[in-house]
Amino acid sequence: MKKIFKLFTAVAFVSSLVLGCSNNFDDKVSFAAAGEPRDVVPTASRTTAINLYLVNAPSTITNIWAWCSKGNYDNTDKWPGGTYKLTSDSVYSSLRSYHNFMVDPTEPLGILFCNAAGTVQSKDITVPVDKLTSGRDIFFIYGETTVYYSIEECSGLKNLSITDNNGTVITGNLLGSDIIGFTKAEADEPSNYTVTDSTGAALTVSSASFTAASNTVTIILAASGNAPYSVTFNSPAASKSFTATANPTPSVIDHMPSMLYSGNDLGVTISGGKATFKVWAPTASDVKLLVYENLADIGNFKEETVNAKACGATDEPSLKGEPALEKQMTRSTGGLWIYNGSDISTSAYKYYKYEITVNGQILYVCDINAKVCAADSIAAQIIDINDSECKPASWESSYKNPFGNSGSVTKKYSDAVIYEMHIRDWSYNSDQATTGKFTTVAQDTEFINHLKDLGVTHVQLLPSFDYAQVKADKDYNWGYNPYHYNVPESRYADDAKSDGATAVKEMPQMIKAFHDAGIAVIMDVVYNHTSGTNTGSLYDSTVPGYFYHIKNGNYTNYSGCGNALDLDHTMVRKYVVDSMKHWMNDYHINGFRFDLMGIHSQSAMTEIYNALYEIDKNVMVYGEPWTGNGDYPYGSDATRGAIKVSGKNGIASFDDDYRDAIKGSEFGGFNFGHVMGKYDGRIEDGLAGNIITSNRRNETYDTQLAIHYAECHDNFTLFDKLSMSVLGLTDRGGFFDKLLGNKGIASVRKMEKLAASYIILSQGTPFLNGGQEFCRTKNGNDNSYNANDGVNNITLTRKLRYIDVYQNYRGLIALRKDYEAFRNPSSCDAVKLSDGVTKYTVSHSSGSFTVFFNASGSDYSLSSPVSGKVVNVECAARTNGSFIGAGMGNISLKTPEKYAVADEVTATAKVPAKSFVIIKTN
Repeated sequence: MKKIFKLFTAVAFVSSLVLGCSNNFDDKVSFAAAGEPRDVVPTASRTTAINLYLVNAPSTITNIWAWCSKGNYDNTDKWPGGTYKLTSDSVYSSLRSYHNFMVDPTEPLGILFCNAAGTVQSKDITVPVDKLTSGRDIFFIYGETTVYYSIEECSGLKNLSITDNNGTVITGNLLGSDIIGFTKAEADEPSNYTVTDSTGAALTVSSASFTAASNTVTIILAASGNAPYSVTFNSPAASKSFTATANPTPSVIDHMPSMLYSGNDLGVTISGGKATFKVWAPTASDVKLLVYENLADIGNFKEETVNAKACGATDEPSLKGEPALEKQMTRSTGGLWIYNGSDISTSAYKYYKYEITVNGQILYVCDINAKVCAADSIAAQIIDINDSECKPASWESSYKNPFGNSGSVTKKYSDAVIYEMHIRDWSYNSDQATTGKFTTVAQDTEFINHLKDLGVTHVQLLPSFDYAQVKADKDYNWGYNPYHYNVPESRYADDAKSDGATAVKEMPQMIKAFHDAGIAVIMDVVYNHTSGTNTGSLYDSTVPGYFYHIKNGNYTNYSGCGNALDLDHTMVRKYVVDSMKHWMNDYHINGFRFDLMGIHSQSAMTEIYNALYEIDKNVMVYGEPWTGNGDYPYGSDATRGAIKVSGKNGIASFDDDYRDAIKGSEFGGFNFGHVMGKYDGRIEDGLAGNIITSNRRNETYDTQLAIHYAECHDNFTLFDKLSMSVLGLTDRGGFFDKLLGNKGIASVRKMEKLAASYIILSQGTPFLNGGQEFCRTKNGNDNSYNANDGVNNITLTRKLRYIDVYQNYRGLIALRKDYEAFRNPSSCDAVKLSDGVTKYTVSHSSGSFTVFFNASGSDYSLSSPVSGKVVNVECAARTNGSFIGAGMGNISLKTPEKYAVADEVTATAKVPAKSFVIIKTN
């Protein structure tokens, strides 16, 4: 997945801002000199003061940088010279301010605090429009993103957390020593603290210690209670008291059995027409169940959120809607809140959500364990996913996998040929007005017959669970912005229907159509990050901070998307395992491709694989062995490559080294690869399935665990990159079919076929991108995640233009599937004969082959001709009963099928430029 920083933000007002400090906007605006107030919209401005409270802040923090979606307050090329200088407050020594700051009241404001050189920075902060109220100053505490309205709100006891495994120590920041005037003596006095747990029980404070340098107080309790804790500091000197809520940190939760739950009944359970609800929310101080009779009553995101086409924040009051019932849930063991009253009839009530109070904030949260939700996951639906209205006709209740006959036949990954596809791309093939529908794909027999003819065994669906964009948004989206992991994306459901069960019923229709054609289905899963955090995340809203990697109080950016899920937390790993088992059992998904698998530990990935293996021993699990920003959170335990699991297939890994060898790296400028004529020694290792030493993606020595590919949804299509190399372009061109001319197209055709041979005949598991088999183009767009259909659309009419390329892919796949020598040889070797020329030999009892690849620009004469039967993998055109081979002339053939083996043994002495010759030697 590309690093997407701009589109995928869950909170509506953030969706128009660029994340990060560079703030590179498309439209630059000129402003006055640094230090003067700027007015983005002169006719609609107001002034405010921005104040920073410097508790625990570096002493060098002296400036503020600001931006908004209509343009920077200062041009980016002035950074950091265009920042504003903060001034010291005359009353409060720890306060810095900038007065008379002019803002646009119609646009959210982005700010960060920094030093004069811009080398030390705070987090990015977004100030929503409703906080930019005329006449009200705004205040911040360094290290936080919360917007306050007064200095009093900033002071007090803040950010408390339990820090040991027994739950007996609480630490936090006691802010405002220069504001409220308390003394160290009273801050050290245990009797000045009142601590109660979630049950209201008072807990004895045995000691307290205040450290002035960091404004930190540590409280030790005589005995622990039930989290969350309420801590009040009473200051007689200041005649004030301050209260904060203390929650256990994720690591503490994982070591507290009383806060963990191992059951499999989270969400709604229906029995006898009655519903029981369970939610794991161990740090919540209160949870209520909101129940709705009608879809119209479930609420919605506020208007500005909907206008921004994004799923909004769970603290938006409009999300409450008009519930028919509000029921108090009961705290139970294991961090659960339960409502099991007999008054929730499934015939009378249709939807529900939770009103969760956590850290003093009320949030309206769709159940993260729900399996059926209304569009945009506004609310969960009270229904059993196995009910008939959630399943298509003739749906088999038991799990089904065409690959290995649902586990009755043992298969290796290398027996598979994977075909990546996006639902909307292929919907376009049969309906050019579609915005992508499950049913459109299911009913497109031309497409499904194409896949059967091509010979692929699996389709890999780009993400199709719920996105953090409203269904009303018809813009194109790859789907790497997760909002709810357990329900299908509602935009792919029938627009004429609005019930939550529609998508749940129509996605299996599509899966069944593939299964009926003998094709297994793999799901691209993005369990590495969510679109948003805090109230922009259903997961953060349920258990704040627990689902994510948090370092030094901040969300880590291992994903390159502002946050990273932490599968090494007990309940997060359980959630992901349960989620994936749900996709297998309820939707008959047969495998999973992990986006940014390098974010997860090997131990997490192994546990996940073993759980899925229990359902189907032929389940395919593989992923990208890298993170989004190059940082690995687990050191040597990070999933940087394939993982062998004893007695099982294991976890496979994309081999980007082999990809780069074939067509040149996608990064560090425009690079040529082997098929363009730049010899790369990694070709021989990739063909033979050896470890390629640079990234070492497969150190298991099990060749099936290397995913070999030359093209996927990311980066240039293979055709576009090859076209750019022929045209001598090093940047985006476009409309290459017209630019190339006949000679250029002929050259690209040869390189495309050669690339296919390296992938499909190699010792690994071949992976193709949809349309690659007939030279798919995106007109030079190398990151089309949000491009329009004009860039991403795909139709089978293009196959007619490049039928020879298609037949080449088709023939290679058929040959691979028929001969185990290309999948599991008894012996295999690949050696360089000359720059660009490789001899590849594979043997098996079913047949042995010698293949010569020539990526150079000249014909290559063999020093010793090789005898055998030439294999033709391009049986496209007949001439007087014969077939024309790939540069080999007319050969009399036995079988006019997808490939053919010559009748007679001949001696092959020459390999034409930019081609390959396959010889069956026994």
